[in-house]
Amino acid sequence: MKNKEKVKEQLKQAQTKERKKGTGTRETVKRNISRNKKTGKYIVTLYLGAELGKPKRSFQTCDTLKEAEALLKKHEYERANLGKRSTNTQITIEECAKAYIANKPLAPTTKEDYANILRRIVSRGLGRKKIIRTKKIDIQEYIDGLLREGELKAKTINSDRTFLCSVFNYAKDCEYISDNVVERVKRLPVDEFEGTAYTEGQIKELLTEIENSGDLRLKAFVYLGMCEGMRRGEISGLKWENIDFENRRIHIIEVRTPIKGQVITKEPKTKKSRRTIAMTDIVRTCLIEYRQQQEESGLLGEYVIIGEKGLPLRPNQMNNKLTRFLEKHDLKHIRIHDLRHTFCTLGIDSGLDFAHMAKFLGHSNSRITEQIYTHLKDDSIDRVGAVMQNALSEIMNVRAEN
Repeated sequence: MKNKEKVKEQLKQAQTKERKKGTGTRETVKRNISRNKKTGKYIVTLYLGAELGKPKRSFQTCDTLKEAEALLKKHEYERANLGKRSTNTQITIEECAKAYIANKPLAPTTKEDYANILRRIVSRGLGRKKIIRTKKIDIQEYIDGLLREGELKAKTINSDRTFLCSVFNYAKDCEYISDNVVERVKRLPVDEFEGTAYTEGQIKELLTEIENSGDLRLKAFVYLGMCEGMRRGEISGLKWENIDFENRRIHIIEVRTPIKGQVITKEPKTKKSRRTIAMTDIVRTCLIEYRQQQEESGLLGEYVIIGEKGLPLRPNQMNNKLTRFLEKHDLKHIRIHDLRHTFCTLGIDSGLDFAHMAKFLGHSNSRITEQIYTHLKDDSIDRVGAVMQNALSEIMNVRAEN
């Protein structure tokens, strides 16, 4: 009887030894991580405490060793910290995202954008998932679902991913989690944007029709877009006090942008967007005429581009007014922002490099204008203004003022 028990014990020890050597189905890779030889997947052993004096374990399977190591690291952090610090193991993605939007110093427009993204996340069920239980596959399935629906562009879907990544980083700061699983989800490839731009012939046709119409307001914001490269919000937010007629300078320090059905005034989103640009003679003459018209009609006020009652024109109202004018005169459709693209195209065609255009346009870096990095001299704004003046004067077949 004793011999049988001895043989049984020796067999058990041999089996244990074989497993440790990796001769069984699993092989030990490192502490608490093993690999299934048949499937090639990695098994992580997670310790959940003790029950009735015995250790309680669970096992999770990962496709790669990197994922297994990340899971084990997250688990060990949670075992060491949860319950000992001010954490919230029950918080959902939706709740954490709302806290992030409320507590971070975000611009009103950014908060509105994030709120729209969060509504999309919640509507597809991801918002109900607890932060601490969210895996990479959950985020990937959300993105794949948006792709299958086919309603959003890759750039927009990447914005969702960026927002989720920020929310999970916020959760790490709050010590709700130890690992940001969103960082391991790849961004979608995005096609480079190509703006619509008018040809020289189309520019001449548009400016001629505007001149014949006698509409100085339309002429003013079209000239500011196409001859100065200003953004729609910058044109809408331009005030008379920020125009230096004597020194031929336009100071861009405010923008007007729509949010929740209203238009708010704010600073440009980057330091380089807050800039000073040269004012061409063509634009200067146009603005002087438009200002005089406002004075004569008793509507002269704070803002340059105004409506019939003297109130500043909304950005979308400018687009609508331009669209109606183009349709009426059977001209190619173009947005206010496309006037800016036209400005850039004309400047490059006239011999300006991308770095000069980047400074004049207020881009945060010159990659936006062809990935050129150059330190520019302060006289670059005059150079851009001079080139645009000569180019537009030639198109319009007029001579620039001395």
